[in-house]
Amino acid sequence: MREQVVAWSREMADFLRVPIATVAIAINLFDRFVECHRVGKNVLYALTAACVLIACKQMVDFEVPVDVIARRASTNRADIALLEPLVLNALQWRVNVVTAYEVCVELGKKFAHVTKRGTLLDTLVLNCLMDVDMAWVRATSVGVACFIVTSLFLAKHSSHRQHAVYAYARWCGVDMAQVDYCVERLQASIACMFDGVEDDEGQQEEEEEEEEEDQQRQLNVLGGKGGVWAEGSVGGARGGLARIELRGL
Repeated sequence: MREQVVAWSREMADFLRVPIATVAIAINLFDRFVECHRVGKNVLYALTAACVLIACKQMVDFEVPVDVIARRASTNRADIALLEPLVLNALQWRVNVVTAYEVCVELGKKFAHVTKRGTLLDTLVLNCLMDVDMAWVRATSVGVACFIVTSLFLAKHSSHRQHAVYAYARWCGVDMAQVDYCVERLQASIACMFDGVEDDEGQQEEEEEEEEEDQQRQLNVLGGKGGVWAEGSVGGARGGLARIELRGL
């Protein structure tokens, strides 16, 4: 049920062309509401539409088309108008929540190398929102977990970078038990993605090494032990350094 809510919220955010962080706010509101109120399946989409509407009002400065949201939720404007104040009153109007996306942005200021995989980071946040109940897991824990898992895709020898993120998050007072829980959930849900990325990186490295070997053989044939070979060695060294630098990003 909850996965459908997250998926539909994301679909609605894409349709309305609102920031992706709108999804995080909507899911946060939904989780906190159902934590204290039982919700039937017959009002599930109407409730989700109300949460999306509240989130949109926080994120955009234009009038949100309620009729469009109602039609896509297979409900009517009156139901959304009824549920919107119900959600706000249940949460005592505490809707200005920090989102996992905002956490990632703040972390990116200190660890800029991870933000180079921005699309992957967004995907991981959405995956985590599908599996993690935002009523009791803090957005800061989700953001840190997604940041750490993203760093796994950057290089094979990136453990020191992960430790740096862990240390910084711990220093900021983030609940590391929740971070570990989110990391485990993410790794379980995208295990196939890890395998695919590692295979692609391994194949790319093999192709680069073969290309370098071919270039060096050609230079060896053309230049023998003379100046051309020396120049080729310098070029190969530069290529090797460039590859090492890229791996370390």
